Amino acid sequence: MRKLSPITGKSSVLTSLALLFAFSTVPIYSQDLQDDDHDHEEEAHENDIGASVGEHADDHEDHEAEEREGLVELSPSQMAISGIVVAAVNFENLSLQLSAPGEVVNNEYRTTHIAPKITAQVVDRLVVLGQELEEGEPLITLYSVDLLRTQSSLLIAHREWLRVRELGEQTIGARRFTEARTVFEELYSEAGAYGMSETEIEDSLIGRHDDHELGEFDLLAPHSGVVLSDDFAVGQTIEAGQTLITLVDESSVWVEASLPPDIGFRLPEDTSVLINVQGSTFEGRIIQQSHVINEATRTWKVRTIVDNSDHTLHAGLFADVIFTTSSEARGIVVPDSALMRVSDGDWTVFVEEEPGQFFQTEVEIVQSFPGSKVIDGLQENTRIAVEGAFFIASEMAKSGFNPHDH
Repeated sequence: MRKLSPITGKSSVLTSLALLFAFSTVPIYSQDLQDDDHDHEEEAHENDIGASVGEHADDHEDHEAEEREGLVELSPSQMAISGIVVAAVNFENLSLQLSAPGEVVNNEYRTTHIAPKITAQVVDRLVVLGQELEEGEPLITLYSVDLLRTQSSLLIAHREWLRVRELGEQTIGARRFTEARTVFEELYSEAGAYGMSETEIEDSLIGRHDDHELGEFDLLAPHSGVVLSDDFAVGQTIEAGQTLITLVDESSVWVEASLPPDIGFRLPEDTSVLINVQGSTFEGRIIQQSHVINEATRTWKVRTIVDNSDHTLHAGLFADVIFTTSSEARGIVVPDSALMRVSDGDWTVFVEEEPGQFFQTEVEIVQSFPGSKVIDGLQENTRIAVEGAFFIASEMAKSGFNPHDH
């Protein structure tokens, strides 16, 4: 066996150890590199997540800022001076409502067409057009030949009846007594039928004519009212039944509304209605309903009566008649003063989030009433500005936010 020199053998051993060390340390170094790369990747991933979270947070903050842009805050003194009133909205029973065109007409039940019952001649005019009269006031003085004959016969019959009555039935007999009384009563009734009042007849029987000659008599006002027409002239001969004066009691008037045949709900008599005439609102009630459809307009007539003690309404005025009836439907009703319309045509209200802090909220109008609206878009008990919305909108505009473009 060949012997190695000590130097040679030692060198071989060192060489082997060096190679072993080299190969044993390579995997260790390689693993360190991989761990370092992994750490860098995790750090990069964490940075990406942090950046993403930061971006979302920024977006959320921007969104919140955008949402709060329409918020306006007012001091108690501002609210008091501007008349801002805040109230909570609640659901309430709604009513069905219908508006129909109408016209003011005279109350025909309180209108009288005054005419003589016999042919007569106009002697004197005692009233003029538009004059207000009380019941029993004289209107016209007429003269009638037929009345003259009746009055003459009545005077004779009256004297005969007085003489027979004084003698008594037993003295002159039952037949003559009855005949005298019957003739007098018939002529008395005839004079009354011709137009003489009971007072005028009694005065003529005792010879007191009060500046009226035999054959003359006055037409009297049957009730209080206004002279609506006076179609006659002094000296004119008037036929029996010819209207000389139309007298109207305007303390109440009718408003007749024209409705479509099928309105979808009943209108019981005595139902209250609102009537708008030339910007003024009056209260009335239903008194009659037609059962005939107008052939020309295809509508039916509903007649209402309105108190007109102050003589504000006159025949011929046009009106809007608003009929309302109860319903089981419920909704939130707000006054018109609570609503603001924006440029795109939508409606909004100002919700009070905290005392004095208002935020503009969009709502939808479901139904309209005079002076109020049924809206959708609010929760029950939400507090809103029911008065002073315009002032809040102006304050919001001053802050740089245009409420009309919200």
